Amino acid sequence: MIHLIIIWIRVQSNNTISFIDNFQCIDNIVSYSNHKKEILSLANNIKKLFEEDYQFTLPLDEYHQIIFLITLSTDHNFENLKNIIEPTFMKDVLEIAKHLSLRFNIPEFDYDFLIQFSLHMYNAYHRAKINMSYPNPIAQQIKSDYALVYDIAIFFAHSFSIKYRIKLNEDEIAFIAFHIGAYLENNKNILNSTSCIIISENYHDFSKHLVNQIKDTFKSELIILDVISLDYYIKLHPSCDLLITTIQIQSNHQHKILINPILTKQNIRNIWDEIEIIENEKSLKKAKIFLNQFLNKKLYVRNINLNSPEEYINYMGNICYENDYITPEFTHDVLLRESMSSTAFTDCIAIPHTISQYAKQSFIFIIHNDRPINWEKQNIHFILMIGIAENDMKYFKDVFNLLIELFSSMHNTLRIMNTNSFEEFKQTILSI
Repeated sequence: MIHLIIIWIRVQSNNTISFIDNFQCIDNIVSYSNHKKEILSLANNIKKLFEEDYQFTLPLDEYHQIIFLITLSTDHNFENLKNIIEPTFMKDVLEIAKHLSLRFNIPEFDYDFLIQFSLHMYNAYHRAKINMSYPNPIAQQIKSDYALVYDIAIFFAHSFSIKYRIKLNEDEIAFIAFHIGAYLENNKNILNSTSCIIISENYHDFSKHLVNQIKDTFKSELIILDVISLDYYIKLHPSCDLLITTIQIQSNHQHKILINPILTKQNIRNIWDEIEIIENEKSLKKAKIFLNQFLNKKLYVRNINLNSPEEYINYMGNICYENDYITPEFTHDVLLRESMSSTAFTDCIAIPHTISQYAKQSFIFIIHNDRPINWEKQNIHFILMIGIAENDMKYFKDVFNLLIELFSSMHNTLRIMNTNSFEEFKQTILSI
């Protein structure tokens, strides 16, 4: 759906694809699918929708792109895939994806995803070889709204570019972010699941039916620890992240939801909302533990005026090196990451960091300027260079998301802007 929206925006803005991927013709790609007839039928229906409901003609190249996207979304097996791309290519994609999983402390990608993703990257590779790219009109929005996923895509794009000696621009990186982000959203780590206890009186077998409904609806997002009666809960008060009850009860549990014995759509929405709140609280807690431990007064500077992002990064790198936080290669890797895409993710903050290097010990270097710093196309007031030791990479996602979220809020940003010392900065960050 996101790809179709992008195609619609491209056509509306006269920024359409001007070539067809020439490494394999569309007919050849579709011919290996077990659903060729259905793919072409669906593509024609989408084309008809564009023409009849939105009153414009879909260019041929965009129509071919829709056929390819549908083909990409159907099931493939490895034998069919070998007719389209070389097995060594898929092996390379799998190795980079595995390295990415280790780097960002996320579960390894499953086989079905990697097959589809390999096909996407094969297209991207051949586009890059002839210095072409699919226009992506919402690339910058993806970068600002989903900064962590975009950063993970940067890592993959960099490793892939080195392997195949090509360059992927920000439009292509955003497409990689779509694929990775969608996968991560649908395959969250079960270790981060929300635990719950259900309080329900066992009448008319409603309790059993209710539990099955909840299991089917929330799957690995929600781990049901127990289903108990009210008397049993009052007696033992077992711990859990979320308390779901069909009975009005007096409880000081921080996350409690009253539901109907037969689950309603509103009940489901309320549970999803509460799960999101609980997940955010867990991430916030882990991030603040890291910040409290690794913010250091020696790495806090007020009002230092230099001429470019490169000068600021080198300045911070020199101080970190002198204090034995990093090796000399670290700063070079930060500059390399910056050259791929600006780390100014909001209008107030830049978060320079490495692509592959680890710090000797974890740190966050803070520069807070009253006068705006010109960072690529944005004027910022804070630079927070992050260095993560390999053993602390489990904190990176939560810290990165926390900083982006804090500085995406005008209210929070103003509070942090009004700090004038390291102690004030740290106290404000940890209290928000």
